[in-house]
Amino acid sequence: EHAEQHHKVVDALMEKEVIFPADVEAIFGKRPWKSRSEKLEEIAEKRRQAAASDSRAKAESDSADAETPPPFEGDIPKE
Repeated sequence: EHAEQHHKVVDALMEKEVIFPADVEAIFGKRPWKSRSEKLEEIAEKRRQAAASDSRAKAESDSADAETPPPFEGDIPKE
């Protein structure tokens, strides 16, 4: 079924000696599934987004705390 593509791989190897994933993709086309590196990058991106979201929430919380004035103590009798 893929004999023609296999011959192209052989030709590429004979020409270059070393081929890379981009070369294989150019011959066979994009995979119908994600590679391990793509899956790892997707996980890392989700973690970066979660960390950024947590940072924004903390910054908003800190900002809200900073905007709250300290209690007024002028008319409050101290014990």
